[in-house]
Amino acid sequence: MSTNNFQNLKLVRKDFVNSTSIIVVIIFFICTSYVTFIIDNPSLDHLIIDYYYAGQQTLYGDRESVYLASTPIGWSVLLASADSIVNDVFITAKLFSVVFATGILVLSFFIIRNVFDKKLALLVQTIIAVTPFFHVEAILTHSEMLPVFLIFLSFYFITKKKLSGRDLILCGVFLGLASMLRYQAILVAISCLPFFLIQYKKIHLSKTLLFLIFFIATFSPLLIYNFITFGTFIESDPSLYFTAFDQVTEDPEWEKTFAERSTGVNTNMLFEVDKNFIENYFHNLFVSNPHRMFQFTHDIQNWSPIPFFQYIGIPIILGGAIAVFNRHIEKKEIIFLVTISFIILIFLIMSGYTEYFFASIIIPVLVLGIRSIKQIEQNVLPLLIIPVCFFIMISIITIKHPFDLFGILLIPATLTALFIVKGIPKIIQFKQLPDKKTNYIKIIMIFIISIIIISNLIYSYELQATLLFNDNFDWKDIFRNHNYQLSAAYEIKEIGEMLSKEHNIENKYIMTDGNAFAYYANSKYVFVRFDEGPQDATIMEYVTREGWSDFELAFSNIECIPNDRYNIYNPLPDYLIYLDKQNKIPSLRVLQNPDDPNIPKNFELLYENDKSGIFVYKIEHK
Repeated sequence: MSTNNFQNLKLVRKDFVNSTSIIVVIIFFICTSYVTFIIDNPSLDHLIIDYYYAGQQTLYGDRESVYLASTPIGWSVLLASADSIVNDVFITAKLFSVVFATGILVLSFFIIRNVFDKKLALLVQTIIAVTPFFHVEAILTHSEMLPVFLIFLSFYFITKKKLSGRDLILCGVFLGLASMLRYQAILVAISCLPFFLIQYKKIHLSKTLLFLIFFIATFSPLLIYNFITFGTFIESDPSLYFTAFDQVTEDPEWEKTFAERSTGVNTNMLFEVDKNFIENYFHNLFVSNPHRMFQFTHDIQNWSPIPFFQYIGIPIILGGAIAVFNRHIEKKEIIFLVTISFIILIFLIMSGYTEYFFASIIIPVLVLGIRSIKQIEQNVLPLLIIPVCFFIMISIITIKHPFDLFGILLIPATLTALFIVKGIPKIIQFKQLPDKKTNYIKIIMIFIISIIIISNLIYSYELQATLLFNDNFDWKDIFRNHNYQLSAAYEIKEIGEMLSKEHNIENKYIMTDGNAFAYYANSKYVFVRFDEGPQDATIMEYVTREGWSDFELAFSNIECIPNDRYNIYNPLPDYLIYLDKQNKIPSLRVLQNPDDPNIPKNFELLYENDKSGIFVYKIEHK
């Protein structure tokens, strides 16, 4: 083959990769836009309504009473400001989600191209494009996509082969902006520091300081606002995660701590490192949080490469990490690492902590990574150092949803692609096979890629059906009869619009578990979970929140519309939307039978649906 023909063939291959990448992005954008704006209509997302009203109250109301326990106010203010143009919070949030999710997909290609090559970049981009929970975040209206997009921008600059001062400045700026929207970005910024110290260990710390200066300067408006308004730089509280989410060891003291901090009684943001905290931390580090990526149980909340099967993410993702180490592992080293793994496993079994088995796998891999660090190219290191440091820090809380780990969204897809492209050929000794067998190896790789794509698309379909239509998650029977006529939000919107016609509704309170009712009704809102207070409370005692604990009142108040962190308003509900499926208070069960004489005389039935278990009562107060 002539030189010109070879160059032309190489050019065609490059054009094919670029064209395919564009096609992947276009397909993703069209499909997510269709589901977002056509299928998911009307919409239902309690979180986005929380953020929207917090932003509205910060801009136009009593900002001191606003309290967002797990996220900075930046996203809420941005959302409320943008919605002043669109005037529909769901459309506004969906535009953010779809546009920036598509941007993330575009950036993923360029980031991996910085580090490896175009073919691997295309494979990583494709894996991200079919990730089910990435679809969910693009379709629904959570707060993840814009900050994750900014984190990806920072990755683009720090994965360049030669880092300039400009790259470090832009990296710091984008992570500072992301941190004003989601606090997880701070953990990414902190995780960059070990990489910078390794990168510049032979020079000086000036470039690391350059990154820090621009990160802090960009992040500082939020810090200044928090200090001026609340007297503290970080207005967030991890203690909510220690109380509201499942923990290995429950500690009632955290409920007291949260109640004190949310009402400003206790402004100390440090958490006490006691026995319970340590036990929960290591459970998060080796069990709960790794499950979101590696699939240890049948819990659907995972983004494993093949999400249907337990443990399969472990060899794929960690196998990709070992491939990145880029070195021959000697027999003595293998024996040493296996011995470490065996010792850890025996210790866990003897101590009764067998569920921590992942520690016996990940610790030897980390040891191998540290021993291999000199063989790893410098611009590859961020993809290894950042996720490890990020995971160590974020494990102080229990991650309940995969999208809370999207600060490192790029990493599992990249390691999965590396396992396929580099790990599989090494496993089957690709270089030692005759040339005519190479096609056989390619078939195996294509088969694995196809399994990943197909299984993730099926999983995504079922996941979306669960979230949008309250369908049962059943991937084994995807060809069953799907009768999706109305979304789960349809009845909520119908009830909200019915209540919107009530006199002076904008100044009245609706009590229920679901702020979308209040959004569609244009009313105020009292948050309840239908499990607060004494179990023997009467209906009126429950409605007036009599006998509730300090934690229950504090948690309810910060979820109310408007936010009432200092319990100033003490709202009295004018309407009760009773949700029978969620109720755990015995006295409230009579509300599902409107003719029951035990229902208070001042309760007037406005709406009932026995099938959905929703009953709407108007409360007359004398």
